[in-house]
Amino acid sequence: TVQELADQLFPYLTMVEGLKLAAQTFNKDVKQLSCCAG
Repeated sequence: TVQELADQLFPYLTMVEGLKLAAQTFNKDVKQLSCCAG
């Protein structure tokens, strides 16, 4: 599920990190994410 993907810990890989950030934005305010998220 999106929630499971957002909760996973991944090694820092650009594509995987992007997927994780995308999954997190479903449940978090974008302004609360890291500065690199947008």
